[in-house]
Amino acid sequence: MKRRGRRLPSTNCYEIDVLTYRKLDASRIIETLRRLEQRIAERFPSGGLVAVCRDLVTIAGKTEERSRSIAKPNLALRAAVALRSLPSAGLAIVARSIHLEVGNAEIFSVLQGVEAAANIVLLSAPRYSS
Repeated sequence: MKRRGRRLPSTNCYEIDVLTYRKLDASRIIETLRRLEQRIAERFPSGGLVAVCRDLVTIAGKTEERSRSIAKPNLALRAAVALRSLPSAGLAIVARSIHLEVGNAEIFSVLQGVEAAANIVLLSAPRYSS
């Protein structure tokens, strides 16, 4: 059996790399399960434990496939998030392009218009997203 980590001086202990236990390798798990299945089949050929181990190998294979598909980037989700953020970005661009004088009474009219536009955007977004 291959040990990971370095051997501590004057002891029979190994310093174990903590990071190796934070990441599971699906191929090594499946390999271990197959070896376990062979050992069980050799010792208990007629037992039901072999069938349980076969099921575990099958489940591990399906889980590996599922985890690979989950790890792939979800382009549809990214596109949907980008499309949902476009109205906010447009509103920010419009808001930055407005030049207002603070002392003028017209500023309140403009702010009412901006608030009305923001409400329209926010309230109409759920209607068009479905």
